[in-house]
Amino acid sequence: MRNPVIFFITFFQIVTLVLYYLGPITYSGDEKNPFVALWVLLYLLALNFGFMVGGSVYLKGKAWLGGSVPFLKVALLIVLVMFPFTFYSRVGDVSSGMSLGDLYTASREARDESGKLIEYIRMLLAVYSFGLLPVLVFYWKKIPSWLRALSLVGVFTSILATILIGVNKDIFNSIILLVVFFLLRVKWKYLMSTKFVVGMLVFSVLFFAAANFFVSTQLTRAGSFAVTGVHSKLGYYSKYNESDGKLFVFYSALSFYLTQGYHAFEMALDLPFDSTMGAGNSTFLSRQVDKIAGTSIGDSTYPAKLESSGWDRYNYWSTFYLWWASDIHFLGVIALMFFLGYSFRLVENTLMHQEEDVCACICYAYYVLMLFYLSANNQIFQAGEGFVGFFLVFIPLFFGRRIQVMAGGTK
Repeated sequence: MRNPVIFFITFFQIVTLVLYYLGPITYSGDEKNPFVALWVLLYLLALNFGFMVGGSVYLKGKAWLGGSVPFLKVALLIVLVMFPFTFYSRVGDVSSGMSLGDLYTASREARDESGKLIEYIRMLLAVYSFGLLPVLVFYWKKIPSWLRALSLVGVFTSILATILIGVNKDIFNSIILLVVFFLLRVKWKYLMSTKFVVGMLVFSVLFFAAANFFVSTQLTRAGSFAVTGVHSKLGYYSKYNESDGKLFVFYSALSFYLTQGYHAFEMALDLPFDSTMGAGNSTFLSRQVDKIAGTSIGDSTYPAKLESSGWDRYNYWSTFYLWWASDIHFLGVIALMFFLGYSFRLVENTLMHQEEDVCACICYAYYVLMLFYLSANNQIFQAGEGFVGFFLVFIPLFFGRRIQVMAGGTK
């Protein structure tokens, strides 16, 4: 296997499983159901099996997004034009001296109708705003220096809009994509070079800054689990709190983010299955269906059913597997994971085999984040921006091309 990305995704998911059973967070009681691990390992096995089956095929055809340079010019223009509107709708005034935690709370409560309009516009343009970073990194050597510099400014402004409301997600998403696309392009002899060492030092500084920002947001949010070590609403507790220092707060808070979904998964194992017919896996999609059809699909999902036990489907995370189990049962998720593995390999092969395939590049980035967040939530499909952006590249990629077998096997 040429690219190690699937290995790192699988390894990371196993680490999250270990953290659930042996990490610093205690949920309801000390005993954790071993069937959670059994289901998750089956899902990961299906994912990797599907990835292997797709080893020698790719999608042949032309992308609708054009080459890397034209795409970046359009994406950069969109990001820079949208930034002040996004900033105003999400952040507003930052001159009040509020903490990051206060800004986070205020931003979630202050979305008015004009803010909703901006978010709908962002959905339609999501391919460009999301695709700016992966296309820039993957086709770095083919991009003029001036466009590289301006594109980096565009990436920073996108992240800035989330930093200013105390949201960590975009920072860590950017780090994940940087590492993954580096792994796709790197030649292993480069790992011994001076440039690689310097690059690792820069990356280490960026990661440390991101981790420090993450800790700061956790310590300043109202009722934060990280401050006291006890979840005020659900009664969960951590071995570490603010008095143990930032390093342990980082470990504890990150563990909670990565493993709380497994707790929801465990609680849902005893609940009855009522299929949500393909709409329950996405909060965004179920809301749209319920509005149009006058149904209540969103209330039939497993995370929604858990609310009777104190679980909040909107504020706490449930695994990718649990959201999809609402549609197709826990057994059906095995088949879904096989498909994801197969289609992920198909997109990866397409990206590596075709010349400047911007559509495959962006689709691959969506897949990467989807799979890295398996233990936490249905990252790409939950919000409208990710949902719409994903299908704007997925549909033309998978339904507008033909599957081709590589000459001589996997490239």
